[in-house]
Amino acid sequence: MNVPSISIAIPTFHRPADAISAIRSALAQTWPACEILVHDNSENDETERAVAGLSASAVRYLRHPRNLGQTGNWNSLLCAGRGDYVKFLNDDDLLQSDCLEKMGQGLIRQVGIATCRAAYFDPAHPLVDLKDDRVTGSGSNYRIDAGDVAGLWLADALPLRTPSHSLYHRETALAVGCFGDDHPYARDVFFGLRLAAANGAMFVEGKTLIRYAVHPGQVAKHIPLRTRLDDLQAVKSWAYQRADARSRQQTLEASLAAVGLREVALMLRAARWTDVATGLRELLAHPGLLPGAARRLIERDLLGTRHWRSFEAKRHYLPHP
Repeated sequence: MNVPSISIAIPTFHRPADAISAIRSALAQTWPACEILVHDNSENDETERAVAGLSASAVRYLRHPRNLGQTGNWNSLLCAGRGDYVKFLNDDDLLQSDCLEKMGQGLIRQVGIATCRAAYFDPAHPLVDLKDDRVTGSGSNYRIDAGDVAGLWLADALPLRTPSHSLYHRETALAVGCFGDDHPYARDVFFGLRLAAANGAMFVEGKTLIRYAVHPGQVAKHIPLRTRLDDLQAVKSWAYQRADARSRQQTLEASLAAVGLREVALMLRAARWTDVATGLRELLAHPGLLPGAARRLIERDLLGTRHWRSFEAKRHYLPHP
């Protein structure tokens, strides 16, 4: 198995002491990162001088000539990473020493995003954990296929949280368009959903692998309540549409199989048709795609009255919020 390379990405803004603590936790990993990126939005050179004092060759520091904002800084790190995966670490959070080892060993198959459990702490009392993420699965790592992501996220079986919780597959991240500003309160969750829906997801069970700081200065705490609710509703609506399409696809395949057309169902799945009539007529328009018996069965029975009405009666949808 090829071992994936992992970049650790630390966005920072006017927190030199916290950033140094985060960098030290990255340097202490039992599975070394291929690089540690620190991108700084600060207007002064305090963090730059603090990082230079570490004399760590693995650390690549960049201070932006202007403040790019949180989203811009996150995206600059994704673009600059050299690893197969990018493990984010907010400048006030910490990695447990075996974080990369546990997350990296689970990547037997490529996924768009891997996520893990965290312990939450108050930076004013850093030795005391406030709580841990609850265990959501079987106690071992589990993978979720791309087509099942939306429904399982809505059922709270796929915990997608902050960048510090997450390990992003870099090529997939660039392909889906990186972080966006459309839903500022849920931009990290929405980005994680899009990655998972494109290339699957993995949740790393067991012990907590990061320590996540909770304090009044966090950006999300200053977003108005109305915006928070609207953002969460928008992301849930996107997920419901995906889950609904998945449900219709499964119903279509079952209905085709029931009239002896399992092969046609597989062809429609490969073509990603969810508009059933359009998909079937597209297949009929290409004479070489279907054997004669299947063509006659579709034309006579499925696109006729009896089986088509039966199929329509069997369609079911997930409830919308």
